[in-house]
Amino acid sequence: WGMGASAASFDVDNAFLPAAQQLFDEEFGLSLWWMKSSTFESFVSEILDHIHATLFLHPRTGLWNLKLLRDDYDVETLRVISPSNAKLTNLQRKAWGEASNEIVVSFTNPENEKEESVTAQDLASIAMQGGIVSSGRNFYAIRNGTLAARVAERELRATGYPFAAVDVEMDRTGWDLLPGEPCILHWPEKGIESMVIRAGPVNYGQPGSGAVRFSAFEDIFSLGSAE
Repeated sequence: WGMGASAASFDVDNAFLPAAQQLFDEEFGLSLWWMKSSTFESFVSEILDHIHATLFLHPRTGLWNLKLLRDDYDVETLRVISPSNAKLTNLQRKAWGEASNEIVVSFTNPENEKEESVTAQDLASIAMQGGIVSSGRNFYAIRNGTLAARVAERELRATGYPFAAVDVEMDRTGWDLLPGEPCILHWPEKGIESMVIRAGPVNYGQPGSGAVRFSAFEDIFSLGSAE
């Protein structure tokens, strides 16, 4: 069963056990029957989607790491990305019309194994947009209504604001940038001062390459802190 990888290829002590403890502290339990034919990567992707996390190979150790995307950083200690060490190849921000102001999350009721749902709404956004813009998410491995409501709030926060998205080409000082790592974007030419962004997948380049490329989004936990 599983993907057939060696247990030694996972950073259990420094990544997976701390993540497991964090999920335990959050009472973030999942339970599901996997009864369909699918790739292992697809299964892992669905779990990452439930717990809001990213899985990646660490550039220093070469081991698989699991990082939960949480409000667990000190802005003063974050890596700074600026014209001195990077180029912006793309910068855009969603319009308010693209934001959802209602999220309906489906989960599984363990008492009858039926699908139920909870709804989260941003009333201010509904008033500003002149109506409800609804989106639905199916988190079938959640079997607790309280947890489903918390996840609905999480998803509403992630989709209910017109976050900025950037594509960055960084010099080799970014060789150890990690997927999911929060950074400070300082770009005076664009009027951006101390915006916290969260790195997505990172392309470290081929041997001899002078650039590290990645896409990033304004971090949902930093709202109110950026100018």
